[in-house]
Amino acid sequence: MDDIIYPGVAREDGALWAFADTLVPIGSTRAVNWAVLNFGAAICTTHQPKCGDCPIKDICCHTINNGFVPPIQDYDDADSK
Repeated sequence: MDDIIYPGVAREDGALWAFADTLVPIGSTRAVNWAVLNFGAAICTTHQPKCGDCPIKDICCHTINNGFVPPIQDYDDADSK
């Protein structure tokens, strides 16, 4: 599983938060969140994801790992290590 691309615990990744701040215009957090949810509902469906139509498939963890996405680490477990 060493070849699996997974970013780790996003909550603790300062670089990820800094990058996210460059993507979301001030005051538009709600609209961006809804857009991401709508995107996921339209493209990233549970039973038949539309990976071929996805504009971000080249950086998608699901696509890169051939359909396997590692489980998100529980924050409580991460804090206790």
